[in-house]
Amino acid sequence: MKKLKFMIAAVMLVFLSCSKDDNLTEETQQPSETQGYNMLLIGNSFFKPYAQKLDEMAVDAGFVNHISTRITRGGDNGRPINFWNDSDSAEHSLIKSILDQGDIDIFGMTAGHDPDDRITGHRAWIEYALQNNPEINIFIAIPQIDFPETWDSLAQANGFNTIQEYYDYAVNNIVHDSIVDPLRTEFPNTKIFTVPTGWASFDLAQMKL
Repeated sequence: MKKLKFMIAAVMLVFLSCSKDDNLTEETQQPSETQGYNMLLIGNSFFKPYAQKLDEMAVDAGFVNHISTRITRGGDNGRPINFWNDSDSAEHSLIKSILDQGDIDIFGMTAGHDPDDRITGHRAWIEYALQNNPEINIFIAIPQIDFPETWDSLAQANGFNTIQEYYDYAVNNIVHDSIVDPLRTEFPNTKIFTVPTGWASFDLAQMKL
């Protein structure tokens, strides 16, 4: 449990380390150490637990005016590409309506993608978000690898000795090389960062939590 709380706290610190708008007046601007963020978080069941904890962690840490809107669907339906393609869904319309308000500081999505086209969903949502939120920051959460009982065989099947080595490869060679770096090239003025939450799952598994 302590490890889980530490992981959530670490995620929170990454989010809240992003710079705020320097154009706010002295009367309305909170000190940077305490001013919260308006966050839009979309994802699936891996994304949902820590997304739910962010508001609670913000309050515990002393941040003010911190709010988040969470929109989740199970499995592949929670990937950015699925949210984007399901244009007739209530979730698609809700995400757009929130972004249309123009006051989102941080937009978080999962790293889930179509293997044949890794960045279309992320690109589409970033392009849409920037229309009314030009200073928005983007984060991409890299979840844990599912089914711990198959971790060893999965790692070996992909040419790695441990699941940690395989996850490190997935983070750096798949998500960063194939998704994050191309997006940073396309959107050079937008801060795009990752939160590899999956790392915590290995320690939790060893602790049998």
